[in-house]
Amino acid sequence: MNDYESYFSNVDLQKYFKDTIGKIFKILPLQEDGCPTLNKYIQMLQIELKGGKSFIVHNQHFLQLLFCIEGITLLQDMSLLKPTVFKCIGLCEKIIHDLEVIKS
Repeated sequence: MNDYESYFSNVDLQKYFKDTIGKIFKILPLQEDGCPTLNKYIQMLQIELKGGKSFIVHNQHFLQLLFCIEGITLLQDMSLLKPTVFKCIGLCEKIIHDLEVIKS
């Protein structure tokens, strides 16, 4: 248990992951526009997700999400970016579903 656990309900976490979908999707237009701060944006997203990992314990979809976001930073072939972003979005949707199943 962490200091903040009593402050967050499953509904709060569901809202967070719904917002996270938008943050992940934003990677695509940033990359298409050649945004010079894209890598920083992705790193900030990683920091945020890694910081919240103690709130999503024992969830395989969350682990996969962390791994996929990390993988985006390592991509050499940008043709893999779009499918990876959509995989991350799908994982967020699965996390939201997992949280719905667990009653607050």
